[in-house]
Amino acid sequence: MYLSDEQKREVILIATVGCDQETAAKYVNCSVEQIGEEMLRDARFGADVRRAEAACELGHMRCVQQVTRQEGPWRASVWWLERRFPERYGRRDAGTIGRRDLVRFLGAVAGGLAPAIRCEEDRRRVLDALSEFAESLIDPLSYVGGWDESVEGDSAGDAREDA
Repeated sequence: MYLSDEQKREVILIATVGCDQETAAKYVNCSVEQIGEEMLRDARFGADVRRAEAACELGHMRCVQQVTRQEGPWRASVWWLERRFPERYGRRDAGTIGRRDLVRFLGAVAGGLAPAIRCEEDRRRVLDALSEFAESLIDPLSYVGGWDESVEGDSAGDAREDA
């Protein structure tokens, strides 16, 4: 199902104020997957959503930076950044592994496994699966293989939230 022009406008507006795609999906009565599919199908819409999400993040970063020059609601902005983008701004416990670390690890696993798998077809299948999973960690909406709840998110938040 394609999103209507009105639904697309509303998704972008919702992203502009800092809500995630799950909230936008609920508001426009579709699924997060449909928003992701529409972002892939309609490159302009995808770019507009990503730009709206980045603009909101940038606004909060500006607020945090300005605190050195004047008093302002910087604590609220830090709180928002920690919760909206836990992978980048959230507090981490010692030993916590984030998505970026996991993607690097999957690359190392793939590099180590490839020479050990003699059958070219099996090697390609395993490497493709690892690559697809690693890509899903970078762009959670791209993962079509299904989520294993035990590795879906890190301790700071839900992996799908950064989409």
